[in-house]
This record gives sequence, structure tokens and C-alpha cells, in this order.
Amino acid sequence: MSFSESIDHILIWSQKDYVTKVTTTFKPLGYRISEVKTQQHAFELLKAATTYIVIVDTRVAENHEIDFLIAVRKASPQSIRVLVASDADIDYLHQAINEAGIHKVLTPMSSEDHIQAIIQSSVIECMSERTYFDREEYENRSVVNERAAEIRKTCLSIAKHYDEAGLTTKKIKEILKKSCPKDKSLDLFINNEKLKRIALAAATLAARLKSSTAEIKSVYIAALLMDIGKVSLLDNLLDCAYEQLSDQEKKSYLKHVDYAVALLEPMYELSAVKDLLQSSQEFIDGSGYPEGLKK
Repeated sequence: MSFSESIDHILIWSQKDYVTKVTTTFKPLGYRISEVKTQQHAFELLKAATTYIVIVDTRVAENHEIDFLIAVRKASPQSIRVLVASDADIDYLHQAINEAGIHKVLTPMSSEDHIQAIIQSSVIECMSERTYFDREEYENRSVVNERAAEIRKTCLSIAKHYDEAGLTTKKIKEILKKSCPKDKSLDLFINNEKLKRIALAAATLAARLKSSTAEIKSVYIAALLMDIGKVSLLDNLLDCAYEQLSDQEKKSYLKHVDYAVALLEPMYELSAVKDLLQSSQEFIDGSGYPEGLKK
């Protein structure tokens, strides 16, 4: 198999709705889609001399997805391996990256546009790497080893921050319980599963940008606390989509950032986190809030 061979065949083991989503997204772009029902079926297809994009969904793999992807990696080292997971902790992702060699992670809720962007970016990255190795004739394998070491270091670093952040958010939760309305649960706004996934992505990006250990930790904690100000909002502002709110209600909703900063104000050790929360809803084009900052 040539490294210059195009990557245009997707092998997907997932639920029917996700298969349909992938098919409607990629078939018009010229990709071939092969749905598999079992591991045996998958490996029969992998015997063909074709470079595959392999998408495996934890909802159908029944806790065997990592072992399956490890086997895929051995059978088809050049395959692009993508994991679909609704919830994944640090240890799980560490194993998926280092043992199964996954390239990307999607969620069951990923939109067609997001799936397309993730898959196509993987193809571009892998084709670039393969062109490099063709040119160098595998002489510079140290690049791969350095990259693997960097990923392992990043995962271990984030795992450490995860443990520390868990203690920090627990402490914050205890402090805020005193001022939190009795009819609201802080678990809805602090360190929930959605925020953990956001925090993992944010910390990973910070690590890739060569941020310091302290900066990575602050980024991770800030992501876990990004919704904390919503505990001070009225229920009617949280019970419907932002687009359905009146102009006055939208103004009130956007104050959750100010509330978050105010809640952390007494905690001087979290000053860096507070600064990150202050700008957590700003966008590069100036359309964010509360300041409308623009690069």
C-alpha cells in the first residue's frame, strides 16, 4: 500500500442514526461508506488494500472499543482511527491515545459540520505526515517518537490537573453552598460531565500551545467553572433557549459572567481563573460578551 494513496473509504461501526449522519455528510464528497455490525466484519474489510477511516462508537462496541481499535491499529497501521464517545475520563482517553492510537474524538451529538471538519482535518494531517515519510524514506522516525512522548506527557499533566481541579471545585462548592438558593443544585453548574469534556479540550489546547503548568491548571479549572455564574440567574432564563428570550431577559442572562467573577472575588488564589472567566465568552470577531473584545 502506498502512503500517497488517497483516503476516501470510511468504515463505521455505530448506531443507525450516526451512520446516516456520516453517510449523508461524506457520500456527496466522494467517500465510500462501509457500515459494519461486528468486529469480524470489520477485519474482513480491513484485509483489502485500502486506507480506511475507522469510526467506532462506544454505544455499540459495548466496552470493547479500545481493544478493537488496538487490533485495528495492528491490522491497518495507516488507518485513521476515530472514537465516538459520549463520556470519557482522563484514564480512558489516555489509553485510547497511547494504546489504540486514536486520532480524533467525536460525540454522539456532533453535528454534520463538526464531523466533516474533524474527519477532513485528520485526513489532511495524516496525508501530510505520509508525504513527509515518503520523502524521507522513514529515516526520521524520531519525529513520531517525540510526538508520542509529547502526547503522553500532556495526558499525564492533564490528569494531574484533573485531580487538583477536583479538589478545588469541591472546595468552591462548599463555600458557595452558603449563598446558593436552596432550590438549585450546584452540580448543574460546576464540574459536571459536559464541563469536564470542555475542560479536557481546553487544557489539551493549552498544553499544545506550550503553556506553563500553572496556566494549564488555571485553564482547566476555569472551564470547569465557566457556568458557575448561572447559579445566580432566575430559572426562567435557564429553562428555554437563549434565542427565545426577550431583549431584557437576554441582557439579564449575559450577566452570568459578572456573577461568576463576583463569586470568585474573595478567593485570591483563583485570581488567574477569575481573569479567564471574565473573558470566557468573548470571541475573536468581537461578537462575544460582556466586553465585546476583539483581536
